[in-house]
Amino acid sequence: MASASANLVSQAVSSGELTDLVSSSTHATVHPTDDSILAVLTARFRADLPYTRLGSTNLVVVNPYKTLANVNDANAKEYEERCYKDTKLGLADSRRPPQPHLYEQAAKIYLLMRRRNESQAVVTRGISGSGKTASSRLLVEQILRLSAHSKREAKIVEQIKSFTVLLESFGNAKTPVNPNASRHTRYTELHFNDRGRISAAKVIAFGLDKSRLTRLSNEERSYHVFYQLLAGATPMERDYMGLEGPSDYVLLASSGCYHLPAGPFSDDGIAMDDLRDAFKTLGFKSKHVSSILSVLAAILLLGNLEFGEADAQDVSAYVSNVPVLQQAAKLLGVAPEELSDTLTCKTSYVRKELYTVLLNAHQSAVQRDQLVRDLYAIMFAFVVETANFKLAPASLNPTCSATRIVLLDQAGYQTRAPSGSSGPTPLISAHQNGFDEFCINFTDEIVQSHIHRNIFDDSTGFNSRLIADGNSLPAIIAADNSACAELLRGPYTTQKTSRKPGGLLGAVDKAVTSFKSGRAGDRRDDELLRDLGAKFGVHASFVAAQTTDGRRSFGINHYAGPCSYDISNFVEKDADLLDPAFVTLLRSSTDVFVAKLVSGPSLSTEKHQSDEETIVQAQVSSRPLRMITPLGESADENPRLNPSKIYPVTTQLNQTLWNVLFNIENVPMWTITCIRPNDNGFSNSLDRRRVKGQIKALLLPAIVSRKQVEFVADFDQAEFCDRYRPTMRGSDAERIRQCAQSNGWREGIDFAIGNQRIWLSYLAWKMVEDVVRSEEKEQKKLAREDSQEDESAMLDDATDYPGDERQSAYFDEPQATPFEEPKTPAFDGYAPSHVAAPSNHESGSTTWDSKAENFDAAPPLIPNSAILAANNAPEMLEELLPTTRTRRYWLYVVGFCTWFIPNFLLSWLGRMKRPDVRLAWREKVTICILIFLGNALVLFYIIAFGIILCPNFKYAWTTNEVAQHVASNDYY
Repeated sequence: MASASANLVSQAVSSGELTDLVSSSTHATVHPTDDSILAVLTARFRADLPYTRLGSTNLVVVNPYKTLANVNDANAKEYEERCYKDTKLGLADSRRPPQPHLYEQAAKIYLLMRRRNESQAVVTRGISGSGKTASSRLLVEQILRLSAHSKREAKIVEQIKSFTVLLESFGNAKTPVNPNASRHTRYTELHFNDRGRISAAKVIAFGLDKSRLTRLSNEERSYHVFYQLLAGATPMERDYMGLEGPSDYVLLASSGCYHLPAGPFSDDGIAMDDLRDAFKTLGFKSKHVSSILSVLAAILLLGNLEFGEADAQDVSAYVSNVPVLQQAAKLLGVAPEELSDTLTCKTSYVRKELYTVLLNAHQSAVQRDQLVRDLYAIMFAFVVETANFKLAPASLNPTCSATRIVLLDQAGYQTRAPSGSSGPTPLISAHQNGFDEFCINFTDEIVQSHIHRNIFDDSTGFNSRLIADGNSLPAIIAADNSACAELLRGPYTTQKTSRKPGGLLGAVDKAVTSFKSGRAGDRRDDELLRDLGAKFGVHASFVAAQTTDGRRSFGINHYAGPCSYDISNFVEKDADLLDPAFVTLLRSSTDVFVAKLVSGPSLSTEKHQSDEETIVQAQVSSRPLRMITPLGESADENPRLNPSKIYPVTTQLNQTLWNVLFNIENVPMWTITCIRPNDNGFSNSLDRRRVKGQIKALLLPAIVSRKQVEFVADFDQAEFCDRYRPTMRGSDAERIRQCAQSNGWREGIDFAIGNQRIWLSYLAWKMVEDVVRSEEKEQKKLAREDSQEDESAMLDDATDYPGDERQSAYFDEPQATPFEEPKTPAFDGYAPSHVAAPSNHESGSTTWDSKAENFDAAPPLIPNSAILAANNAPEMLEELLPTTRTRRYWLYVVGFCTWFIPNFLLSWLGRMKRPDVRLAWREKVTICILIFLGNALVLFYIIAFGIILCPNFKYAWTTNEVAQHVASNDYY
């Protein structure tokens, strides 16, 4: 038995496929264990092969903590050729499949989207520091490489990459286990046209961790952009903003960590240059960039404000370092006195009345920290929305794009337990977790629950369609985290779960409602803790309240381990209210940018019922500003919160995440499972206990057993036969089985025949689809050869026009413009030839596009018979009108005005090879010359014409002037 298990491990290590660990016989099926999967991942990790397949739609990535040799442009090009362009992989002369890689996974996702015209969803999962963001970046870059072939598309690609730079600068920070940890949830939409070319993109960013600005532990940094600003500011910016080093700012110096670990992306100065380039690529105006940097500098200065206690009892605290206050107020465009008043006094709305509370020094510091966090959150929302404005689909109907690939990158499970622990996370750790860690872990728990449902639940998504068609999947019992997800937000039953969540979130929501209305007392957190214990104390995933060092906490048994949360300020942080005085102050700023920033849609406000001008409550929304693009018809039914109302943070996160997961429910889902090899960030180091704990938490053994049978494509049986076996005779079932036998498919593994449809694995689908693609390639090649023959004869066969007239209309001018080329409904102007393979490409494509090796010319799911019929479609001819007399006169004027500029000079220096471009340039020059002559004529009439008519007009006298000189001695 041990020898057989070792052979399976060796085979899985060599193939890079975890499903090879499943051994089936007539008597029993041997399923993999945690140890066998660990052995495979360890062996591959030590061989610098961190990627391992888990079926077709899952990829396991062990974070290498270094740049690998197989991550470069050359390797990406090789995977593009072998996994996407090469159509011989399913034939007899096929090469050995490449090693698993994110580049291969990107080719699978894009090819299925392109050929089947189906949107795809990708979800990354794993604990913090497992490399989810880096894996997402590589995956997106390869998808963009596959989908961009023109200058316009290359520009969109650069904008998407620049968007990633912005998000990482403003939304990522260093933690003890991850130098580039995402502190927000990112939902990326890549939009493609009907040709599979990238056409637009949109990023839904929400759930920003605002505590990262004011709460740092050892070996942590705040958001990257602050350090990039201080390292890469110009001398002029440094003088205007009064910038110093990171150690001079309390917000950055509290952790004692100012630099990233050594590596290719550790230089903050270079990162600032990249950030400036990203701003420019995405169309940010220079004045807006300067204003953004000024606000960042103001946030750093606000963090340096210190407060002193007043001498009198009924007087608020005061700002002790006035010069810092003045500099911060200057950058924000407000009066220092007014800023000081809003920092040392707090406006509260209690029982429908506004009250002003005088704050002491400690309370003023809390008030200051709230302003710092919310001001940065508003800035983050502005940056994301401005970039989305540049990249998002231009149409009012975002569903106009043909297909989409969406990626969900959720911040992973984390805890402030001591780093380096190999075993389970202790319930009570040295560094207590709080509300912000709870938000991250709760959303990550919901994502894990959705992935498990998608894999193991036969009544969900793709599985439900497969089962309904009379097929079956391996019955695997997995100890998933559904109980914990139910504890957090109630049963997964109806859409009401997102509007008004149940479970623990419902109890917290109730406490926040009482706090906002003024009914909650000073012991609101203790009351919440007692309420949680009374309602969920017997739940297996809930750990009853405990007290340590005077701090009261509760615990949750998450999928990745137990974690305790300090209840202190839990209710107030979930309410996340911003003092309305700050809103009023900043909206009256003399800096137009700051005033508009605070007046934007990222701020939700509630007005006084008796006075619409009075703001009683304000909140920086944790929700995204843009709506999610629906992927299916049912996605439009998503519930949404009222954008004008204020909701608890947990309710906003739950609703947004529910909409995202509901949106991807009915599209094929791909999973990137990321594993953190150790807690120290060392390359070439793998902690077996830590990795084994993640293997167990992520349910990899159960998923491997489930994925031994996996189908990714389905067809109606008749449709399959028409597309892939159009010449074979017999019934549909007979033709399908003949096709399976000829390709060596195994029933139940590579294909399954249901009541109405046939289901294919990825390799089986690609095998038959590559045959169609290869035929399309040959047809296109023949079409290009035929286009070089006598085109006039072909036109005679296709139309009733005389040959001479057609020759005159289309081919007399050797440099005809693309707008004068003949177009047919089948070809739509893609290629200049008159007989070519049908294409769904847009008109107006460049010559470079027409010569590209594009094997996807036929629309998805079109039988070969339709392709052949399209070749005989009649062509639509365009009539060219003769040049008018007015046009001829104008060309004479153009020639007279520009005769001195030779054509070879325009072609050589001006790089205007086409005569129509040169003519257009000459016309513009002629217009400029005529405008100049017209202006000169007007100036001549005003200045010189009068002098020419009357040279001595200076000596002319009026009657009144002569009457003043009447004496004999007074003539002048």
